[in-house]
Amino acid sequence: MNPACAEINVSMERSVWRTVLRRPSFIVRAMIALAVTFTVLAERDLTTLPFVFACGAFIYFLAAFLTARKMFAACVAVGALAFSAMASMLKYKFLAVNAHVFDLRFYVNDLQTVQFLFENYRWAALGLGLALAAGMVALAWVYRLEQPDLRMSRRLAGALALASAVAAPLSAPAGALVIDYHASKRHFTSSFFASIAEAPHIWGVDPLTARIGYMSRAQAFAQPAKCEIGDDAPDIFLVLSESGFSSSGAPQWNWPDGFDAMLSSYDGRLHKARVEVHGGGTWVSHMSVMSGLSMADFGWMKTYSTITLKGRLRHSLPATLQACGYRTVAISPQHYRFVSEGPMLRSLGIMEYLDLQALRAPSKHEPDSFYFGKALELYAQHRREQKGPLFVFIATMSAHSPYDYRFQPERIARGEPFGNAPDVDEYLRRAVFAQEDYRAFIAAIDKGRDKRKALVAAFGDHQPTLTRPDLALQGAERAFSDYRSALYETYYSVTSLGFAPKAQLPAVAVLDLAYLGATLLEVAGLPLDPANRVMTALRDQCAGAFHTCANRSSVDHYLMRLARSGLVVAPGIAPAAKGESSAGTAELTENPGPQPSIR
Repeated sequence: MNPACAEINVSMERSVWRTVLRRPSFIVRAMIALAVTFTVLAERDLTTLPFVFACGAFIYFLAAFLTARKMFAACVAVGALAFSAMASMLKYKFLAVNAHVFDLRFYVNDLQTVQFLFENYRWAALGLGLALAAGMVALAWVYRLEQPDLRMSRRLAGALALASAVAAPLSAPAGALVIDYHASKRHFTSSFFASIAEAPHIWGVDPLTARIGYMSRAQAFAQPAKCEIGDDAPDIFLVLSESGFSSSGAPQWNWPDGFDAMLSSYDGRLHKARVEVHGGGTWVSHMSVMSGLSMADFGWMKTYSTITLKGRLRHSLPATLQACGYRTVAISPQHYRFVSEGPMLRSLGIMEYLDLQALRAPSKHEPDSFYFGKALELYAQHRREQKGPLFVFIATMSAHSPYDYRFQPERIARGEPFGNAPDVDEYLRRAVFAQEDYRAFIAAIDKGRDKRKALVAAFGDHQPTLTRPDLALQGAERAFSDYRSALYETYYSVTSLGFAPKAQLPAVAVLDLAYLGATLLEVAGLPLDPANRVMTALRDQCAGAFHTCANRSSVDHYLMRLARSGLVVAPGIAPAAKGESSAGTAELTENPGPQPSIR
């Protein structure tokens, strides 16, 4: 190129940039255009865009009314929509559900939950934090740049803000109050704003009371007899297998040879479990196991159950075992107050809660062998110093997301690589390590128990988010709100050491986790109190289903009896007076009249 022409081109480019920089309004308009494009693309649903625009209009006119700055108001509106979309995309990546207004009430104000999110997803959290910080700086710059428009009618802006506030809920998408809306890998921009309609639930009728309030007759359970067990009652170890499930949950994957065999129980069979979360929400699953209840029966409280139900559940697996003389201990990779998990488990009968500080864990994401090693140390100490039986609940972490890096890089899983996408292969590596560590844990208990008996059980808390694309191809994506979907199937396993199981495992296709505690008591041969006896009968009658039992009135009758017995607090339902207790426990059903729908 001619040097003179090149110099002219360079001069023209510099002139253009000088013009742009001298006109900051051009930069602001470009930023607004980019943000609007992002929010529209992030929604991924043309039918819900009117709601998005209505929300944006409300924010715009409100900011304009307050500041008399049109460009600043536009930046506030598109910035709020864009940040909502980014927060939803980030939350969906790790928990398979979009941002929700309840998150502000129950999670964001919990320092240890925020710390957990930052430590485990630091780069994603840092990116979101930097985006927020950059947005705030940009807003401050635009605010100083723009002078108030004295010609603008603030009265008109206020009126339009009110009109938009009315238009937004009227344009709210159909189905916005159903979980599918927030878990379908769409609606990233609108999810948070759509969920605001659910905020009144916090002050509304309790979901459990609303569910069982139609029950007209339900007697309280008889007072349980004193639990008397022999000196040979088995020690019980219950393991939460992080993100554990069987190959039937993702048949399109190339699985390690013999993987399902590692999940088998003492009867040599693989047993499926039904959970009520997918991709995250571990605490929801162990709440079901510990309390013997479906968290889905508590409606919107399900995801926040460790916070909202503290002090309301007075019949649980740990409390039952404690009444029988067991020492009850929980080993957790988290802080004691993470999502209020420690206080909740203590209220359910856990006597000792060993969190990551008590365990002196280097991090929140250690190999499962670390937590099993701590449990074995506790077991050895207990055998030396105490004669009574021991119950230990152990939460694990090996298979926890994210899967974009090699966990325990020095360790090789037999058969890897397995021929899947890199993140799927990484998950399977960790799943193999988890099962190998679990089997080694069982062998160590067997070796060190002397003449003591032991019962070791494990359950998968949820599937990883990685299964969503494969299940979507099978149509399961459309059934996210149906708890009978394959999305909610994991597994459970039970192994007895030093004794023959006192009961067979339920012959059902899938067992709801709510029944696992009563099932373990049966297998261990421990006395069942009246509520647990009804629970096992209900399990058999409902073919392993609890929340989705075909005879839902039987479940609601059981819940009402718990409420009448003071074993579950349902606001508005008074416990029975003394002398009203029923001596029988066999009754499961009554003529209920209209029943609430189940999902």
